[in-house]
Order: sequence, then C-alpha cells, then structure tokens
Amino acid sequence: MNKKLFFILMLSLLSFQLSFGQISHEITLTYERLNLPDRQFYIDSIIDNRNDKSNIGLIYQRTSNTRLPLVFADGFNESLKKYINHLLPREGTQVPIILKINKLEVLEEKSKADEFGFVNLEVEYYFNQYQIYSDEQIAEVKNLEVTNLHESNIRQTLKESFTEFNSTNWYNRVLYGQIHNDYSPPANQASGNIETDTTDSSTPTNDSEITSEETIPDSSKPTEYLVQDEPIRKNIIAVGYQIGGYTLIGVDYEIRVHDYFGIHLGAGFAGFTGGIKIHTSADRNSPFFNLSYKDSGFGLFSAFAIEYGGRWVFNESRGQLGLHYQGGISKILYIDPELEDLLFNGEDAPPFLLSLGIGLSW
Repeated sequence: MNKKLFFILMLSLLSFQLSFGQISHEITLTYERLNLPDRQFYIDSIIDNRNDKSNIGLIYQRTSNTRLPLVFADGFNESLKKYINHLLPREGTQVPIILKINKLEVLEEKSKADEFGFVNLEVEYYFNQYQIYSDEQIAEVKNLEVTNLHESNIRQTLKESFTEFNSTNWYNRVLYGQIHNDYSPPANQASGNIETDTTDSSTPTNDSEITSEETIPDSSKPTEYLVQDEPIRKNIIAVGYQIGGYTLIGVDYEIRVHDYFGIHLGAGFAGFTGGIKIHTSADRNSPFFNLSYKDSGFGLFSAFAIEYGGRWVFNESRGQLGLHYQGGISKILYIDPELEDLLFNGEDAPPFLLSLGIGLSW
C-alpha cells in the first residue's frame, strides 16, 4: 500500500507540473558585434543595481493565462558579461567604463487580438568613481506572440544606449578632467574584465559577493588616463590670419585663469595683441567674448576690439585641433596719416571698423 500510495503521489506531482508548465521561461542573448565609429571605451565592469534581481520580467505562459518569470539561461550576470564582451571587445588603449544597470525590465501585456512587449533599460556610465552619463532606452513590439521577441528588444536597448554614449563628449571630459565632485561613486563596484554584482538569485555564480564598501582602486586603471586630482588643461594656442594682432599670420596663447575668464597674448607678422576672453561656459571649447588691444606693428595702426568667437573641433575623440574663428568691431585708437590717406582715399577713417580672425587652434 505504501508503494502504491507513493507511486500515485509521484504521478500527481508530474501531472501538476505538466498542467502548469515551466517554473520560469529562459532566454539566451544572441552574440553579435556593434561597430561604433572611433569607439574609445570598453565595458570593464557591470553593477547590477536592480531592485528585483530574481527575474527580468513576467510573461504569459503559452498553454495558459498564468504568468511566468523571465530569466536569462546563464543568469543575469554571466549572460550580460558574455554578450557585451562579444558586442564591444576591448581594443588597444580604450578607456575602462563601469556600467551600472538600475533597471532592465520586460513587460508583456495582452489585448483581444495582439500581445505587446516592452523592454525598459536604465543605466549609468562611470569612469573610476565618477558618473559621466546616464541613459534610458525603451523598446516595444506588437505581435500575436511576443515572448520570443523580448531577446531582440533587450539587445536593441543595450546597443542604442552604447551608441548614444559613444556619440557624447564623454571622452574629452575624462581626458581633460572635466568631471565634477557632485557625481557620486557607484555602489557595489567591481573591477576586471566585466565582473558583476552577484546577488542575482535566478542563477547563482561562483563570484564572490560584492559589497557597497568595495571601490575600484585607481591603480587598476591605465595610468595614461587623467584622474580628478590632476590639472585640467584648458589653455588654447591659435595660429592664423589676424590672430595675434593685425597680422598676415600670427599666434595667440590664452591662459584660462578661471572657468569663465582667460588672458591672452599674441604676436605675428607684423603686429601684436593682448586682452581678456570671457567664456560662456566652463567647457574648454566654449564660445567667448574677446576684449583686446590690437596693433599692426611699426606704429602704424592700433585699435580696441570687441569680438565674439569660438572653436569647432574637427574630431573630438582624436584630439583638440579645430577651426578658430572670431569677429566683431574695433575702435580706432591711432592710425598713421599716410596709411589713412592710402586706405580711405584721402578721407578721414571711420571711428569703427570690422574686426575678424580665422585660423587653427588646439
């Protein structure tokens, strides 16, 4: 009797399992490559900062109207680690970036005729202990059956986030130290080639648990990258026509004494200049107002100029060489009488003249 009872109970449990299906639904991310122009970063570490680490969403079971948790087949940590290593492999001297995932959530809803699938991704990007970018991506799909489409939606949100991050000015902000103390360090940091927070309960891993007290030591990062305590280079050298005074070719050097103010001196063939620049922001390449004294050399012509100018950097990810331009008006302070006759056909010079300058700067 005991054996028969045991056999009946086993059949009942098996019947229950077959009736209600799987405990969870597993997906595997398809490996691929993402070619980003001038990519200067790789994902060095991942932090899983989701509120619920047991799954990535709930879906409808095919054989019934019940909900099933959706999980990665290899676990959240291992799946993202492998996928991103294939997607964005480390190349050369790229900058190590920490990816903090605050949300990766799959939603599935039904209507009378169709199903709707959504993926919501919220991430933050860190260099060392400083947040340099945050992003949110949403992907959605409509179909008769959307469960098999969540995997491609997840990959889409990750790729779009990496693409947007790559297109920002993050590299120059890191390179020239333009990261600020109001950025807080990420919790649960990990170092190495994509190590992750291992509190994922869907699939245990062998990694040791990471606590919020652990930080990434600066010594683990390449020494060629500027950290917060190093000096910030904001000085500008410009070379060109009517740069450095009233010159055919001259050079001007600006020393940024404050986030919004710089002093500059210049000279060339055959003039010189000196003055101050008032910048519109703390950025190195911000537009500026130039208040300066300009001289043509040889005691022939001098003026006080008020100009507006800026820089257009050709390729920010590869350097700071760019087009330098400025223009405005100048008040004549002195003009040699013979030069005045020559330039204005014997008439008096007007009190104001146009002032301009164009060249290259770095």
